[in-house]
Amino acid sequence: MKLLNSSQNIRYNGLDTKGRPFVVTSINGREISGNQILLHEPEAVLDLGEGAKVKLRGTQGIYDKLSKILLISGNVHLNHTNGLNLMTSEASIDLDKGTAQNNVPVEGYNESSTIRAQSFKISDHGKNVLFQGQPELVIHPKK
Repeated sequence: MKLLNSSQNIRYNGLDTKGRPFVVTSINGREISGNQILLHEPEAVLDLGEGAKVKLRGTQGIYDKLSKILLISGNVHLNHTNGLNLMTSEASIDLDKGTAQNNVPVEGYNESSTIRAQSFKISDHGKNVLFQGQPELVIHPKK
């Protein structure tokens, strides 16, 4: 993909270190350096293997084509096929290594619980999620 100043309906397809596909899309964007693209309303979908996927979206992002890192900000939502949903104001996603993290408050939920923390780290292509900074977990009783 070659952007000359700006472009509409951006789509970038890639593979992570394990050969699994990911796609980054945006309604528009512009090159801010040789490798970085400023994205408006970016969305990334990562195939985590074994049928699992994660989708991230936000208001704005910067995608680095060489490092395969997406910095996403503004009303960031992360949705995993296992039912985990996270909301925060910013996150850094390494699409190549299958990691994500932030250093700002995060809220999350699934069908049986809610959680609040000061930050999160996701590693091992979504298999491990660590909430940091005095996390508060509420487990909802089954009905």
